Amino acid sequence: MNSKVSTLGWLTSALLSLLTLFVFGSLQNYGPESSVRRFHQAAAELNQPMAEPLVEPTFDSAATQQLWSYVTSMVVDGKASVVVTHYQRKEDRAVILTRYQFPGGDQQSWAWVVNREGKKWMIDTRETALAARYLLDPRGTG
Repeated sequence: MNSKVSTLGWLTSALLSLLTLFVFGSLQNYGPESSVRRFHQAAAELNQPMAEPLVEPTFDSAATQQLWSYVTSMVVDGKASVVVTHYQRKEDRAVILTRYQFPGGDQQSWAWVVNREGKKWMIDTRETALAARYLLDPRGTG
């Protein structure tokens, strides 16, 4: 009898573990933070088609091209790693704060503006690029 309880307990634990992994695995591609993470993954791979469905306005817009250029420069050329440091969400809008850590120890922070359009979270490249320009040059001298 004791071995049946032990086996049942082990089996229950294994099933709960698998369920937890499945839920968290499927949720990693949902929400505004996921859009920012996937955009960075696309930039690291220089994969524009992967980034296209994550941005508004379209990938051909000046704001999106500028943001793509900034991010690929940091993660590909600068070999920066990116970490989400803060997240604030209200209804259909979220601001994701990221920190880029460069190999030499330099750091840079960015604010990403992400809006929900229907069921999708889209990076607002106009507002994100504007925030990036401000963070890079807060006095507007450059």
